[in-house]
Amino acid sequence: MEHLYIQQKFLSFVASQLDRFKQKGNLLWNFRCPYCGDSEKSEAKARGYIYKDKTGLLSFQCHNCGENHKFKTFLKFLNPRLYKEYVLESFKGEREESKVEEKKQEPEELKDWTKYLTPISELSKIHPAVEYLKSRKIPKEKYKKFWYTSNFRDFVEKIGLEQTVPADPRIILTETDKFGNLKILIARAFKSSELRYITLKIDESYPKIFGLGDLDYTKPVYVVEGAIDSLFLDNCIATLDANLLAYQKYNLGIKNAIHIWDNEPRNVNICRYMANAIRQNERVVIFPNDIQQKDINRMVEDGIDVNALIKKRTFHHVRAMMEYAKWKRINSDVNRQTRVSASYKKRTWVR
Repeated sequence: MEHLYIQQKFLSFVASQLDRFKQKGNLLWNFRCPYCGDSEKSEAKARGYIYKDKTGLLSFQCHNCGENHKFKTFLKFLNPRLYKEYVLESFKGEREESKVEEKKQEPEELKDWTKYLTPISELSKIHPAVEYLKSRKIPKEKYKKFWYTSNFRDFVEKIGLEQTVPADPRIILTETDKFGNLKILIARAFKSSELRYITLKIDESYPKIFGLGDLDYTKPVYVVEGAIDSLFLDNCIATLDANLLAYQKYNLGIKNAIHIWDNEPRNVNICRYMANAIRQNERVVIFPNDIQQKDINRMVEDGIDVNALIKKRTFHHVRAMMEYAKWKRINSDVNRQTRVSASYKKRTWVR
């Protein structure tokens, strides 16, 4: 049986492995997320938290990539050796059923999550949330995916989640299953906030993919990084990070994919992921050098026909290698084997 004092003991053992680790309050610790590495641009950002959950034990949550795990799952990822010691000490040598996948129990209130939010369609046309969607040129038929809350912390508490989040007004972009159960939410702040975007993965067993509910597997599937970018393309999913091949590990049956990375030729990690996809003979979109906008949404805002551009700039195999070599702005070779660091492997970056 797990005990809080044992969890605190093992947390102290791995504290040295966690960058910028510090205690923020009683049974609340903060550090840079070991799953996504937090921000590459700012080493000061730390959005990983260990906190006491409603069961009275510790859990982990990252407000950048949305990873959310019980303490023992987090410990197993961080330090497998200490995890084995933790199991022995917690369960007194009892055999752990390692083949049974741990599933996160959904709070009873979760299915009624809609009653705590306001649909965008019910807001005034001059409401800041509506004005924001207009400014981003979000297609009106996609407004059904957006909701509004005047107090994000209050909403999170009402649906039974115990997360450390700001109590500010936000737009909520949601991913649900076919029964309407909330699986992933992305909250965007209106006012100045250190956490402008917060991604919460509600169901730990659900793939970290946005857009699966609307996917037609018989058609080509576009794969992008950001959830908002995915709204501008038909039959599109977002991996919520730069690893656009991440969907393959879920065995979703996607056979005809076209991968569209952000237009950031100086981003080392994006270049590595793209180069790896080209080596695997995957189809990729490589933007021409005269396109300066960094993502699909920015292109749409500036009046660029992204569908025509993507159709024209989709490549694979040798042609993809040639176009990649002209596009990238880093000192690397597409044919040289590269390795993406574990700290970046599951990064979530929401536009």
